[in-house]
Amino acid sequence: MVVDFDIDKCRVPKNMQHILRPILSPPVLNDICADQPWRKGRGELVDGQTICLPDGRKSNYFYVRGNQQLKQLAISTNHGSGDLSLHVGKTTPLGVSQSSPLSAQAGNDECVVYKNEDSQITYVVVKGNKKDASLALDFNSDKCRLPLRPGFTEETRSRTDGYPYKSAHLLVYKLNFSDQTNSWRELENDLEKACDYYNKQSYGQFKASWEMVEVNLPESIGRYHDGNVATSFKNRCRQAVIDTGISPYDPGGDNIVMIASPSFTFEKPQPGNSFMMIMDHDNTAAAIAHDMGHAMGLNHAGAIDADNEIIRKMPEDDSWYNCRGNITCKIERDKYLVNYGNPFDVMSGDSYLTEMNLLYKSFFGWLDLEKDVPLATESGRYRIHAFDHGDKDNGPIGLRLKSGNGDYTYWLAYRTIHPDKNVTTNGIVINLEGYAESEANDSDDSFWKTTSYLLDMTPDSIVGDYIGDAKRNDFKDSTLAVGKSFTDPWGGFTITTNQTGGIADTAKAWIEVDVVKEDIS
Repeated sequence: MVVDFDIDKCRVPKNMQHILRPILSPPVLNDICADQPWRKGRGELVDGQTICLPDGRKSNYFYVRGNQQLKQLAISTNHGSGDLSLHVGKTTPLGVSQSSPLSAQAGNDECVVYKNEDSQITYVVVKGNKKDASLALDFNSDKCRLPLRPGFTEETRSRTDGYPYKSAHLLVYKLNFSDQTNSWRELENDLEKACDYYNKQSYGQFKASWEMVEVNLPESIGRYHDGNVATSFKNRCRQAVIDTGISPYDPGGDNIVMIASPSFTFEKPQPGNSFMMIMDHDNTAAAIAHDMGHAMGLNHAGAIDADNEIIRKMPEDDSWYNCRGNITCKIERDKYLVNYGNPFDVMSGDSYLTEMNLLYKSFFGWLDLEKDVPLATESGRYRIHAFDHGDKDNGPIGLRLKSGNGDYTYWLAYRTIHPDKNVTTNGIVINLEGYAESEANDSDDSFWKTTSYLLDMTPDSIVGDYIGDAKRNDFKDSTLAVGKSFTDPWGGFTITTNQTGGIADTAKAWIEVDVVKEDIS
């Protein structure tokens, strides 16, 4: 036992010191221009300061006083609109402004960690057209500030109202035991693919990243094959994380702990709030992306199986789906609400990285709903562009419609990239929001308040009492094909898929839908 004064962390065991230093969550970069737009930053930058950058194309010059104790600077920018770049150096403001930028990504989201080689004055120049952009400076920090997505004023662990960050960082622990090593040979490659997947899903508005360490545990994995296999094994894996100074379920900020462990009897992936655990036999990038969605707050992408109907009108009370522990009720409910039912969505557990549905993309704030997925309030013909090419600049990529009772929202989308694209390119995919909310969401704020339910526009094309993958196969032809119609059972509207056009297999491909709003007054 050892006691340390004036220290806020316990010591790391000697055999674990090579793994990870304690990771402190970086502060949040507030949108100071929204609160104090009149306080435009000029001149000297000081430690911990956040400033509102002047608008326009004119270059903005700042400096940091020479300081022998200042070893490095973390400079962060974000918020607003435009496309700025950061130039940092030691010569003169003009010389620095003419140099190549140290950070020049698209948009206002920039990060520079600048090594202070001497105690001389440091110049920071911001170039490019920008509006309402914020800049923050932190001394002796190796991490830039976390940008919050619009609509959030502070960081939060609650996912009830959506994911608060514009980024996610995986802290990956690759575990080996003395008698069983991790066989996930392509782990690094799969991590890279999963992060690239999220970056594309967001249309360039999200950054996913990872870092990994390999942990060699001295004991045999066989010692955990006892009567309580799942609990004892998971507890040991989590303890390996705790021993490095990281809390598995509260790693701070946008961090997500991922444990990659050898295969273990009866053990399955265990996602949770900012935590995920994947066995090496589930060794795919899709498994990582799927559990990242759970760790950030998404439920599974479900579907509705109404036998020979598309959807049923249900009683106004919630007794049919909120079973409150009644096993018989749950069995009947789960025949109708298929947990892994959407074969087109990564949150349904496919082995490939298929596109996330638009409702779930809205959870991350990647969509401007009025522009990208407008709500149809009048009858007419609406054009929807393909949403699965990482591009949403050609026009609306979806359409929303309210049910006649006002309780539910239909999300219409056009998919063109999928192994079954010969089906999806000839119709629209429809997900339902707000229907049969999970009883777990009433008490668990680590998950979002809603679940997407895919509607099957050709119900019972596969007949019989089927389960698992066989049941999911019935939804592979769930699109509303060109020339087909669907009417909201609550009397809100009738839609008919009219025609397709544009440039096939690109973001310029489109489909048109005729909407006839019903008079329910």
